[in-house]
Amino acid sequence: MRMTPLLALLLVTTTTLVAQNAPSVGPPPKWNPDYWKQALDSARVALELDRRDDAEKWCWRGLMYVDDSVATYLGDFADLLAKENDERAARGRSNAQAYAELNAAHRQMRSPPNSYLGFIPDDELKKYADLLHQLEHEPDAVNARALAVAYRQAQTAQVNRALLNRAKKDFRGQCVTEPIRIP
Repeated sequence: MRMTPLLALLLVTTTTLVAQNAPSVGPPPKWNPDYWKQALDSARVALELDRRDDAEKWCWRGLMYVDDSVATYLGDFADLLAKENDERAARGRSNAQAYAELNAAHRQMRSPPNSYLGFIPDDELKKYADLLHQLEHEPDAVNARALAVAYRQAQTAQVNRALLNRAKKDFRGQCVTEPIRIP
């Protein structure tokens, strides 16, 4: 097939749009809500351009970033509870360990897990944010709350992906963070 000037322009424009919306570097080591939003936006743009593999890469990267950040924050919460001699410290450590183990298993599957942890991670993140606020660590409290919201969004996206997969539909690149209906 011969590439016409119009087709060449379309290809360059498509590649540029995906590249411009994609996060320029790997995920930051500390939770940053902007990276999560960038990953979602990059996946959405790639999907709109019918570039499912690129969309899946950004979707998966964003979902894993949230999971890794939750694992880190739950560990930090357990550490802070212990430092404050809070009676919830042992439970917090147990929760952090359970989540970290599930997260490690999840990374190996590359598909939505179906596991019961015995606690609700975003509720724990909100408790962490409350404690940080109480201790006057407001920027960290804001980030913990943002991560709680992102966790809920990521869980919704995972459920949506599982529903699409069950319906034998292509879920690659689907990072929709609002509930969907499958006809």
